Amino acid sequence: MALRDIKNKARLDLHEEMKVPAFYFPPGSFVAAPCFVRVHSMFRALGDIQSNQVGLAEREEMVPRLVFLASEIVPARAGIITISATEGYRIDVVQPPDGLTITAFVVPLTVTQLAGLTYPEVV
Repeated sequence: MALRDIKNKARLDLHEEMKVPAFYFPPGSFVAAPCFVRVHSMFRALGDIQSNQVGLAEREEMVPRLVFLASEIVPARAGIITISATEGYRIDVVQPPDGLTITAFVVPLTVTQLAGLTYPEVV
């Protein structure tokens, strides 16, 4: 088995273990497509000067991302992802496909913005 095959299998295994059910609403549509996503939330330093020195035009901000399997769904900017009645995202920037996956930077939606949208029922 080639190294690329091993890497792809590991990425599929990771997605399988970390995925959560979601609904994808393409831009301008109210028809939901079921899919699975991986949710990544992290804090990233933002500012003009990124260093270890405190106080230099720098701050930390949460930058949520969603990871999709490219074979399952290709997200588009302004699409909506719902995970639950209290968790959903608007797709902002979609990165080019990276082999098996597509990463999208997203903006969290408020409960008010999620009202009326369907979401997966977790049993």
